Amino acid sequence: MTARRTALVAGATGFVGSAVARWLVADDWRVVAPVRRNSDYSRLAGLSGMHLVEVNDYSVGALRPAFAQRPEVVINLASAGVSGRIEPDEAIAGNVTVVLNLLRVAAEVGVRRFIHTGSCFEYATGSPGTLLKESSPLDGWSVYSAAKIAAVQLARASARHWSVPLVVIRLFGAYGPGEAPKRLLPYLINRLTSGEPAELSPGAQIRDLLYIDDVGRAFVVAADAPALGDEGRVFNVCSGHAVSVRQVGETLAGLLNAPKELLQWGAIPARAEEPPWIVGDGSVFRAATDWAPTFDLTTGLRATIAAHHGGG
Repeated sequence: MTARRTALVAGATGFVGSAVARWLVADDWRVVAPVRRNSDYSRLAGLSGMHLVEVNDYSVGALRPAFAQRPEVVINLASAGVSGRIEPDEAIAGNVTVVLNLLRVAAEVGVRRFIHTGSCFEYATGSPGTLLKESSPLDGWSVYSAAKIAAVQLARASARHWSVPLVVIRLFGAYGPGEAPKRLLPYLINRLTSGEPAELSPGAQIRDLLYIDDVGRAFVVAADAPALGDEGRVFNVCSGHAVSVRQVGETLAGLLNAPKELLQWGAIPARAEEPPWIVGDGSVFRAATDWAPTFDLTTGLRATIAAHHGGG
């Protein structure tokens, strides 16, 4: 019998990290996850095939016991600052330092592939109608985006320095069951389901949304796809479809049979620093793998609603 492969997932208690862990387990991987003490493990509830290693922090010394499981693949989904304002020193510690420490221990034990997760918010604002490519300009327009840019650049240089095979996944707008309650979709579902008005920005932002099952499957594919190489190439993982926040809200209201008047567009101002257009070109990743999104916006929202009503 072939031995189960082992993957280490950093950030496994988070929204995306827990989905990736579930998809790996479903693909018969054994998943090791360094998790901070007192973390909320609820997203991993009922998931067999997981080995959780409690750590005080993500320092090199604290991470070594998790790497004692000899993972052949490491997936870094640990991040800080995606959900709101963050101080610069916290952003560096939670994004840059974490990936460098993971890479250092990965170099010590030897791994077949290290997958680091970047963010679409690393890109400078694109021109409406133009898809963002991996070669598009970057811009640290917020503390978070600047820290994510720095994390990718230092990860690529450090991986070369320590001879760690690296792939960078630049992920676009993941959504679906398991999102934090204060994020847009859970907030809208709760308000619309209860018949309460939802105070919103004008909703003109154009985004590229990817249902969480498509995200999880992309990482499973990336763990094995030889065409991704090992030299730190960056790959967009996205839907490639533009959708406005307003369109998301109105589609959701229609699916819930809720009055669209509950959507109070313009009740709060849009964030001045928020890019108006972030839509990706994912053709390079698709050409290198057998992955493609399977959920469009409507089917993804339906699945999100069903999980919400089912307690998922």
